[in-house]
Amino acid sequence: MKKFALLLALGTLLLSCSSDEDTIPAESYQKSIASFKVINTPEQITAVVSEVDKKIVLTLPYYLGATAIELDIQLATGYTLVDRPENKLIQDVSDYLLNKKEALVYTLKNEKGELKKYTLEIVTYQPDIVVKELYNEGAKVKEYPRTATLDWGDGPTVIENSIRIASDQIIKRVNGIEITKVFFIDATGKETELKKISTSKTGINAYFPENMAVGEYQVRVENYSRSVLLKRPVKLIKMQGEK
Repeated sequence: MKKFALLLALGTLLLSCSSDEDTIPAESYQKSIASFKVINTPEQITAVVSEVDKKIVLTLPYYLGATAIELDIQLATGYTLVDRPENKLIQDVSDYLLNKKEALVYTLKNEKGELKKYTLEIVTYQPDIVVKELYNEGAKVKEYPRTATLDWGDGPTVIENSIRIASDQIIKRVNGIEITKVFFIDATGKETELKKISTSKTGINAYFPENMAVGEYQVRVENYSRSVLLKRPVKLIKMQGEK
C-alpha cells in the first residue's frame, strides 16, 4: 500500500512539472491590438487579429477603389508601436498584392519592455484572370504591325496598332483608378507596359508605343490583384510602308 501511495505521489509530481513546462503564459494571448482598420475607403474595413499566431489578416473587397490604404491602429493599454507609424500607408495596393515585395511586420512593446511582432497579411477574394490565347497551339506565331510614323506625301502621320486580348473578366478602372495593365516581355525578360489601353465586356485593346523594337514577346496581363502570362508569344513586325 505504501509502495502504491509513493508511486501515485511521484506520478502526480511529474504531471505537475510537465504541466508547468507546457503552460503558455496567459499574457501571450492577451489582446495587444484593440482594432486595426482601413479608414480611407468608402466603407471601413476591419482586420482580424490573431493573438495565437501573431497575424493580422486584412481582407480587401474585390476591386477596391484605392491606390493606397491608410490605417488606423488602436492598441491595448500599455502598448506602443515600435518600428512604424500608426497610419502606415501602403502606397500601391495592386503592386503590393501582385509582388508582395516585403512582409509588413508591426512590433509592439509593453510597459515591461517586452516585444510582440505581428505580420500583416492582405488578401482579396478576386478570382484568377482567364484570358483567351491569341492563336491556337501549333500555329505560326501571330504577327502584329507596330505603331509607327508614316509619310505618304502629306506630312508624317502616326499610325497606331494594337493587340486584342479576349476576356470577359477585365475591368479597366474603378472610381477613376486604372486597375488593368498589359506588358510585353522581350527575350531578356525586360517588360514594356502598353500604357494606352481600352476595355470592353469582351476584352482589352492594348496599343503599341511608337517604334517599339520588332521581335518576339511574351504577353502578361495584370488586373488589380491578379496576373496572367499568356502561354504563346507574339511577334511585333514593322508596318508596311516603314523605311
